[in-house]
Formats: sequence, structure tokens, C-alpha cells
Amino acid sequence: MKRGDTGKSILVTEKTMVTRSFEGTHDGIQYVSLFTQREKGEGTMLFYIGGDAIKWGGAAVFNVGSDATITALDGTAGQPVMQGKFGEWHHFRIVLDFKDRTYDFYVDDEQVADDFGFRGEGGKGGINPSLSWIFFGWDHPTALTNYIDDIEMGDGEGETAGKPQAVSASDKLATTWGRIKQRL
Repeated sequence: MKRGDTGKSILVTEKTMVTRSFEGTHDGIQYVSLFTQREKGEGTMLFYIGGDAIKWGGAAVFNVGSDATITALDGTAGQPVMQGKFGEWHHFRIVLDFKDRTYDFYVDDEQVADDFGFRGEGGKGGINPSLSWIFFGWDHPTALTNYIDDIEMGDGEGETAGKPQAVSASDKLATTWGRIKQRL
């Protein structure tokens, strides 16, 4: 399975949990962007993003249920935010505000959650001082097939994340060769 023309997507099935930790920035607004495709199955695809205790201390927590309903947590209260579709790629963009301890959630460029509270603030976690890990998967035996691709994160709101970007021709081989030929 792959999204786009190159590479391979991450396959997540039942009893699979993936955590990636990295050096986080400790303040301001940061984003995570990814594409996900859910297939039919009884399991729930879980996503946790944060900077405190992994999983339980997640700042932004959202999931795709067995009926493809996309749910996000506002603090510790789960709220359905959109109905997804099986077998289709959906673009998720999460904008985390580490000063206000809130996040916004976008699905396919539509804002579905506005200023939702970090889960760790009122849940089992701590204060989430940074974006320093992402966790996804399903740790139960119930069947799940889900794909993840094109994970991107950075400072700011990431408005262009997941979208085709203009390419500057100035450093391309054909442009460079053209300049060399002009000098000859």
C-alpha cells in the first residue's frame, strides 16, 4: 500500500503500537500532519500526540472507530467530530498551542475541533511542555487494518502541510546546465 507515487505506507494492524520520540520544541504553536486510511475491522485506530508521559500524557488524542467515525478528546471527554470513509485517504492536521494547552484538529482541510483542551491536563498525564512524541496503533486483538503516510511536524500552524508545494527551478539540473551553456 502506498499513497502517492513513491514510497510505502506504514501498516498498523491489531496488537500493533508505534511510538516515535524526538527532540521537541518547548513552547509556542506546533503542528503534526499525516495521512491515514482506515479499512473495515472491529478495532479502533488510536492516535496520541504529546510531550509528557507517552500515551497517558497525550496532549491531543483522537481515533478512528470501527464504523470510521473520527473522535477527538476535549480534555478527557471524547467527541465525534466527523464521519470518515473506509478505503479513502484522509489528511489529519493537528495544531497544538503549548501556551494555552489547547489544540485544533483539521480533517481534509475542514476544522473539526477548535481549542480542545489537552488530555494530559485533566487526565492521567501531566502538563505536556512540548511536542516530543507521536503514538499510534491498537493494542488489542480485535481486527484492525489502517495505513499511515506522509507524517510531517514543525513549528507554526502548518497551513501548507500535506499539500503540493511549488518547486524553485533555480537549483535544478536543467536550469544549472542552461546557465553553464550560456557562459560557453
